[in-house]
Amino acid sequence: MAGQENRRLMRFDLEIPVRVDHICQIGTEEDDFLLSRDLSGDGAFVFTKNPLPVNAMVRLNLIMDIKSLGDPAQRQYSLIKVQGTVNRSESAGMAICFGNEFKISPIEGSIKKKGDTNI
Repeated sequence: MAGQENRRLMRFDLEIPVRVDHICQIGTEEDDFLLSRDLSGDGAFVFTKNPLPVNAMVRLNLIMDIKSLGDPAQRQYSLIKVQGTVNRSESAGMAICFGNEFKISPIEGSIKKKGDTNI
């Protein structure tokens, strides 16, 4: 069918905080968390004013907000660390393909984003 995408994994339109570190350059870490779009098990699009070039290797720290089973008003966070490669770069940001290895860890306490109160 025309216009239909064949994807291996389902993708989700989630805007979650992402910190991107360029592995091959020192001092290119973003000062603040960026936002993702179209997150799936094998990649994500990351909004940035300074996209890296195609084939740049990156380390990603994604923060997932996971609701507590006991109290829906209480938030719990997990940190997902994964490496990846930029496979598309455009003015709005970059598409990153995740590598096969990742680490998921709970985050203790609250998270503060620039301009926000504790969440």
